[in-house]
Amino acid sequence: MRILKPYWPLIVAVQFIAPLASIAWASPQAGSFAKVPRPDRDPFYAPPPDLEHFVPGTVLRSREVNTALLGFLPSGVAAWQLLYRSTTGHGSAIAAVTTIFRPLRPKRDRFMSYMMAYNSGSPNCVPSFTWRLGSGPTPGRPLDNWQPTVEFLRIRGYLLQGFIVSSPDHEGPDSAFSAGRVSGRCVLDSMRATTNFGHSLNFSVSKPAIVGSGYSGGGIPVIWAAALQRNYAPELPIKGWVVGGAPVNWTEVIQMIHKSTVSSLVLTGFAQLRPLWDKVVTARGRQMFQFIRTHCLEINTFKFAYSSILSYKFQTLGPSILHHPRKDETPMAPVFLYHGKRDQIVPTTQSLSLAKTWCNRKAHVTFTIYSGEHMTTSLLAMPKAYKFVNKAFQGTVTPSCSQNIDDSKSLSSVGLPTTLNSLIIKLTNYLGPARRWDRENPGHSGKRTGRTNNE
Repeated sequence: MRILKPYWPLIVAVQFIAPLASIAWASPQAGSFAKVPRPDRDPFYAPPPDLEHFVPGTVLRSREVNTALLGFLPSGVAAWQLLYRSTTGHGSAIAAVTTIFRPLRPKRDRFMSYMMAYNSGSPNCVPSFTWRLGSGPTPGRPLDNWQPTVEFLRIRGYLLQGFIVSSPDHEGPDSAFSAGRVSGRCVLDSMRATTNFGHSLNFSVSKPAIVGSGYSGGGIPVIWAAALQRNYAPELPIKGWVVGGAPVNWTEVIQMIHKSTVSSLVLTGFAQLRPLWDKVVTARGRQMFQFIRTHCLEINTFKFAYSSILSYKFQTLGPSILHHPRKDETPMAPVFLYHGKRDQIVPTTQSLSLAKTWCNRKAHVTFTIYSGEHMTTSLLAMPKAYKFVNKAFQGTVTPSCSQNIDDSKSLSSVGLPTTLNSLIIKLTNYLGPARRWDRENPGHSGKRTGRTNNE
């Protein structure tokens, strides 16, 4: 035991992830599955011709699906997809999709809304596709399913606690990355749709409680949904929001990350600003944006590293293209807002400014600054995020504003052993009981039929 002691945190970490791998490799479906059509070729995504006649949140179509890690390792989790009616920032009717995951022993009076950071301008990179069994890997594009797999491990944490999880394609049908009002409304309408689908999910109440969560690009729709709820969906019983590492002021973000390894995030966001781009884009810029709209986050990151959207070779306005829209709305539910002190993509000052603005408007915000950078902060914050979610559902979040500094070491080569040790202990405290239930009740593969139901 003395020899193994230094390695026990890693062993526990493997135990946390092992259920996914064991289910996947043991499943008879692994290695034998049919490729699923991309969204632009899948009739499930096509809106009905009378879409504008339905109220926002109406379930237009539903189907059971098989989900997978990396597109080919079955997740073993029961899942459904809903096509539902939503609204653009200008009031036009659109149809969006949300994927719902249900654990073996769900809490029947609540659900989580989880926003994935897919950060893409391509409709074929949406979570509802990349999470499906048979979506990958695609020849020539082997990385398209990596980000959804990482995000699913976070979702797994909520499933292990018994939460049903609804995760929408929050960029809408045109994959409008960073288009705030569209994404916020898609989130709120996905909550309405999940609630309306409650009979199939076996909810015990007509209006289940909800908590929304997202990080980085997944935090953008959370911020907007939280801000828009008061005027757009005040009837939803949302109990709290968890958001971290999310850009608030795109002008500041662009100035920080253009000509960097993650320049593609800026390019992807600006690719959605039509009709502005049609007026100012150059021939080279048009070629670049066409590539971005047909590829996912990982490939775009490699191809456009160190590019600058402020360059005249892409658009004719140069640096003057920047502008910062105002957001005057205030959340109704309490917010756990967090950011990394060393975040190299989104300045920490953005979340600090947002917290101050919302607090000045009488919102309840718990703001925590972690010592990590952009990637590691999402891990460092997990224990407190889980704790906040449970307190939000219980209605015990302190109705006030506070600012905290968490001095946990960042996940560097020096700080990793200590941080992982503390992190795994905290995660085990929250996930242990659910993990034991999985272990004591084997044989539940969660195999789905893939049947489509029109509602």
